[in-house]
Amino acid sequence: MNDFDVTAFSNALADAAETALKSVVTVWGAQSRPISGVVVRSGEVLTVEHVLMSDTVTVQWEGERLEGTVTGRDAATDLALVKVSGLNAPAIDVGEAARLGSIVLAVAKPGGSPMVSSGVVSGEAHGAPRGPRRRSSGRGVWIRTDAAPYPGFSGSALVNARGALVGLVNAGVSRGEILAVPVARAMEVATSLSAHGSTPRGFLGVNIQEVKLETGNVGLLVLGVESGSPAAAALLLGDVLLTWNGEALDSGGALMERVTSGANETVVLGVLRGGQPLGVQVTLGARER
Repeated sequence: MNDFDVTAFSNALADAAETALKSVVTVWGAQSRPISGVVVRSGEVLTVEHVLMSDTVTVQWEGERLEGTVTGRDAATDLALVKVSGLNAPAIDVGEAARLGSIVLAVAKPGGSPMVSSGVVSGEAHGAPRGPRRRSSGRGVWIRTDAAPYPGFSGSALVNARGALVGLVNAGVSRGEILAVPVARAMEVATSLSAHGSTPRGFLGVNIQEVKLETGNVGLLVLGVESGSPAAAALLLGDVLLTWNGEALDSGGALMERVTSGANETVVLGVLRGGQPLGVQVTLGARER
């Protein structure tokens, strides 16, 4: 095995941070402290939603301050899209999904000055933290990293060792951790906000309760079905939901995560009905938030 070149590795991470920082900006809204934002397309900045009390913000890049307009908000993921005329910052390179254990950098510009924190992807977090103007995350699954957070890191880019975006940091900073929306979800939200100013959320129309099965596994007992909903066409009171497209549904949160992110999708639910397992097909509805 060749000797590990620490200097080369360090330089590679520094290059990754330098590359990503070209696409990171500082955002001033009505909040007391500036936050960060990431240029995802020409003239479009993705940042956190809960601190933007006004639709008019100031964006700084390379010492220049420009006026930006919030053109879309998604409270479920706590993301907002800001359009900035005259912003010459390049769009960040979009990477693949981050792997558990992979090295990541949180790249920010709080107050206009660049800052970087490094760590590894340590796991997943389910459901967004609640707080002022926040709701539980519709997607539910966030990237958790052990990189140290600092004030102003909200809205910063979580990038891989090449400087490509793998997540958008938007939670946990105030509690001493960094959570980020995975890149695929963040870009999906950005695309929807750019085109429509909002994002559709899937709905099923069912009330459930977690129950313990004889096998020791958890199932979701159907207690109520909304009239005229997608669930009404496929499910019955007393059904026990077991799987979603073959994947186990081990909690109500797991069902919520899949439903809210699956607007207009057709899925197969594994159901226990009258003691007999069967698969039922259902097409989720869509609602704007």
